[in-house]
Amino acid sequence: MIELPDGGRLYTEDEEMPTVEELIASMTPDQLAASAAVIERLHALQDTFEDDTGQTLYTSALLPCPFCGAGADPDGPRPWVQTWRFYGSGWETRVVCGGCHVSTSREVEDGPVTYLPTMEDVTRLLSIEKSVNVWNRRA
Repeated sequence: MIELPDGGRLYTEDEEMPTVEELIASMTPDQLAASAAVIERLHALQDTFEDDTGQTLYTSALLPCPFCGAGADPDGPRPWVQTWRFYGSGWETRVVCGGCHVSTSREVEDGPVTYLPTMEDVTRLLSIEKSVNVWNRRA
């Protein structure tokens, strides 16, 4: 095992990985609290998803387009998040405007990223969150 400066650990191929229970038991209360805060934030974002096809999704978390205003009118075009697999276990996402088709750059979350207590794969959610944050900073 290699101890990282941030307190994380890397395991070599010839070492046996600890069980989930052992990993959780080794976490400090601050690490557990931080982990719970991240998953709560991601689930709050997920609750805003509409029409998630697996490749595209609409979310009320997106602000209107800063260039054409798409998304301001509920009956007009609006921005959406485009998602696709990135080399097997990762996800790549970007936000595309439904009005003028401007988009953010692609955000990549190389995975898998697993939330330990529940073993939930949150890789896609983390990538979507990155793209939403980039879009909303521009709006």
